Amino acid sequence: THDTGHTSFQMWAYAAQEKDEASLRELAGWLDSVPFFSSMDAFCFERLVPIAEKRVFKRGDLVLRQGRIAEALHVIYAGRADIELDGNIVSHVGPKSLVGERSIGRAFLAGEEPLCCASVVVSSTVLVSIALPRGKLLEAFRKDLCVSKHFEELFDRQRLERGEIDFCKTKIFQKTDPSFAEQLELLATSMTINKGSTMMHKGDTSTEAYLLCRGTVKISRSRGDFDIVAVSAMEEAVMIGEQNLLGLRPARTATVTALTHCTARLIMREPLERLLEEYPAESLSFRRMVEEGFDEKLAAQEYQARVAMRRSNIASVTVEPQKQFRSVASADCSILDLTRRFSLTAHLYEKSVPELDEASSDSDSDAFSGCESSSSSTSSGGSS
Repeated sequence: THDTGHTSFQMWAYAAQEKDEASLRELAGWLDSVPFFSSMDAFCFERLVPIAEKRVFKRGDLVLRQGRIAEALHVIYAGRADIELDGNIVSHVGPKSLVGERSIGRAFLAGEEPLCCASVVVSSTVLVSIALPRGKLLEAFRKDLCVSKHFEELFDRQRLERGEIDFCKTKIFQKTDPSFAEQLELLATSMTINKGSTMMHKGDTSTEAYLLCRGTVKISRSRGDFDIVAVSAMEEAVMIGEQNLLGLRPARTATVTALTHCTARLIMREPLERLLEEYPAESLSFRRMVEEGFDEKLAAQEYQARVAMRRSNIASVTVEPQKQFRSVASADCSILDLTRRFSLTAHLYEKSVPELDEASSDSDSDAFSGCESSSSSTSSGGSS
């Protein structure tokens, strides 16, 4: 009886081991289909597979918590999840997506303390993830430089594929302290916006800004009053919503819609404020960027209005440039010194207006003289 019981236990143990090995092979085969892991060499891949484990989340369960260090790097095996910021859904992720890698891997590989998660990841369906627990993953990094090197290369490759470069190499952060730009980059959340999705709604209260890295968006302030902003490379990245980020306005003053598939980085006020405490000089540079954008917008709009007035024969038109353009400048728009169209317009405003004056005096002298005389009579009547 004892021998029979011992034999039965051995058979059960062998069956369990075979089942575990089969599950491990299945897990390894699936991970090898994920682009992030498929480019690893066999040695590094075999080191990681044994520490991977399946985790199941019910609908509504939290996978990652905002403000807390990620307990694991998750690769979504099945199901979908929402990415939320302050209760608002900003993006969605599905199978083969990675979450938590910035909190664990990027910070460790940079030789820094783990970062807190910048957003909430909550399962929108029953979700199964392949988790690499933080402790085991960091131990693998420490014990095997090959593993950490591959992760670092993969992170860099992912960024290049997304068209991302270091913040300090973008025009918007060229004049800031490089270490400040690096820290801010670690705090920013990478996200993708699908074509047709609304990034922000006019009137919504918010404390975040988007750094548009690639794509085209429409910024609508009111019916017929909108701008189209296109970014083809991250060097030309544009910030949208900077007034809310800096606390200049509590609510969005424009609705921003993605006209193409866009990639962006989300910057939140609280992490930025903590960072500015360490780099107080950068607080001034941030506000200067916004002010320069406003000044650029003013110059562009004033030039356009002046051209329109000189080409019109309607003498009854009355314009209040400062009032009108201040309202436009205070709208929620990108930092316009980064877009060629406004830089070019401002340049034309300085260089071409005198030429326009001369040309107008020759070709349209009769029309303008009539317009000016009518305007003078209107002014003398007190309507201006």
